[in-house]
Amino acid sequence: MIKIASSSGIDIYAREDSFITFMNSPFLSHRELKAVDIFPLSREYISMYSPVSGKIVYHKVHTMKKNGMKEHVTILDSGPAYVKMLHIAPYFDEGDRVDVGDELGLLYKSPYFRPWSDPHIHLEIRPKNDFLRARGGLRLHFDDCEKFGEFRPLEEYIEKGAYILRKIIPIGCGKFYGAGDSGIIDGGYPHYGFGLLIGTSDPVLFGERIGEVIEDKIVKFNKKEIFLNGKRMRGIGLNIYLTKDAYIKYIYP
Repeated sequence: MIKIASSSGIDIYAREDSFITFMNSPFLSHRELKAVDIFPLSREYISMYSPVSGKIVYHKVHTMKKNGMKEHVTILDSGPAYVKMLHIAPYFDEGDRVDVGDELGLLYKSPYFRPWSDPHIHLEIRPKNDFLRARGGLRLHFDDCEKFGEFRPLEEYIEKGAYILRKIIPIGCGKFYGAGDSGIIDGGYPHYGFGLLIGTSDPVLFGERIGEVIEDKIVKFNKKEIFLNGKRMRGIGLNIYLTKDAYIKYIYP
């Protein structure tokens, strides 16, 4: 297991057969660097491991009025704070202990997903007296790192329905790999508006500056039309990989 982030003395882990994002999401908790999504490399709805340790103190299933779809909300007491997780149906009950790496539950299609969303766990660190709201999470932190290698997109594509994956030779920074000319860029460009910079202060992709840094590590993307082989696309999904087996995602309009 690889430590990917922490907050309030709680460490968050992922396996090498995962990719993650802090900012590639439209939701405010990601925009404020207060959430992380953890994906299996398979991009399938499979059993998923626990990224944290703690005791389950709350689990409820909420049904959306507009479409009848369900969302599981699971809260773990991890000592200094609570951990809130969404988009996974746990195999455990309230009162059960879960440790990092345990088989936690089954990923499912959340009513909050976009057509191009891949299966994942959404995770936040929360104050114990405020663990259910959409706002109010604690800011996540990750280790500083030195970049290495060189980013290069390849002419290898995988059609996935709502999007196309493009294979890349990623640039690295510590335990992370991703896309970016001078360091890793994490975010939905330009459709989600904001991104995270790792190992760089220059948001440069394909030789072009794609935004402006507005605060530490956070970039506001420029508005830009995206094309792939002459076809206009909605945007490019940029994630953080824990392996060199990395991709960028071109999203259909």
